[in-house]
Amino acid sequence: MSQGRHATPVKLAKKEREELLSLIERKTAAQRDVMRARIALWAHEGHSNTVIARELRVSVQTVCTWRKRIAQHGAQGLRECERTGRPPRITQETRLQLIALACEAHEPEGRVTPTLDEIVARAIERGIVEQISRSHVQRILQAGDLRPHRVKQWLHSPDPAFREKVNVICKLYRKAPKNAVVLSIDEKTGIQAIERKHPGRAPAPGRLGIHSPRHPGADCCA
Repeated sequence: MSQGRHATPVKLAKKEREELLSLIERKTAAQRDVMRARIALWAHEGHSNTVIARELRVSVQTVCTWRKRIAQHGAQGLRECERTGRPPRITQETRLQLIALACEAHEPEGRVTPTLDEIVARAIERGIVEQISRSHVQRILQAGDLRPHRVKQWLHSPDPAFREKVNVICKLYRKAPKNAVVLSIDEKTGIQAIERKHPGRAPAPGRLGIHSPRHPGADCCA
């Protein structure tokens, strides 16, 4: 097998090869770790950088970089090195607190999906951060594959005047005319929609939040 004109020779110990094969077969392994493990194994077999890059669909430069590190440090070279520079202003703990804040259950009478400005305001109010921009919050949520502004709903009426009709009906429920009898008529008599049938679900990385709106009776008369 051709090693390529500038290919750095790679020789892995049997134990290292077994660990890398085990990593590749692990379903929970990060894709970047799997890719590096494959580079190491292909390089050990003597494939050229061009062949490895083509088969793994990465750049030749990426293969060269990791091949050199593997040749120098073995399988341990696949790990990320600590980067120099200014320490991050937002710690990992703070990032997790911001993510948890964005995933909190919505308020009963408030908006289902929080805006970035609302997340920023709540984070400052609770003392999670002293100051943070909405764009910084957005980057943190994107890195965690979170989309709190998107909610999947069901049992939702397509009527554009739905909210207005609901407000009229609910007002009649709360403040019925004096000496009046209010009747609620629906397909299922005897069932009053006073609470959600299905619990909501907070958003999570790679998963949308789910919200089931309340539905009062279809028709009312006084």
